[in-house]
Amino acid sequence: MSFRFSAIAACAALSAVISAGAQTPAAATPPAAAPATAPAVPKHTCTKPDMPGPARTTTELQMKRFVDELNKYKACLQAYAASQQKLAEAAVAAGNAAIIEYNAFVEAASKSTNSADNKSAGNDNK
Repeated sequence: MSFRFSAIAACAALSAVISAGAQTPAAATPPAAAPATAPAVPKHTCTKPDMPGPARTTTELQMKRFVDELNKYKACLQAYAASQQKLAEAAVAAGNAAIIEYNAFVEAASKSTNSADNKSAGNDNK
C-alpha cells in the first residue's frame, strides 16, 4: 500500500508544479495525442502598397493612392494579427483545461487511495 501512496503523492507533487506554471521535466513522456510540432500557421495574405517615387516627382493623386493602400495594408495586418491572437487564446484555454482536468483527477485519485488505505488499516472513522 505504501507504493500506491507514494505514486499518488508523486502525482500530486507534479500536479502542484504544473499548476504553478512550471514546465514538466524533460524526461516526462508527452501523451500520444500531443503533436510533435506546432501546427503550421498560414502567412498573411496582405499586399504591401507600391512605394511612390521621390517626393519631388510624386503627384498629390499618387500620394493619396499610396496612403489609401497603406491604410488597407495596415487594416489587413491588424485583422490577421487579431485572428491569430484568437487562435492562440483558444490554444492556451485548451491547455489550461487539460491541466485542470489532470489536477482534478489526481486529487480524486489521492483521496480515493487515502480512503482505501485508511479502511485497510482499520482507521475508518464512521
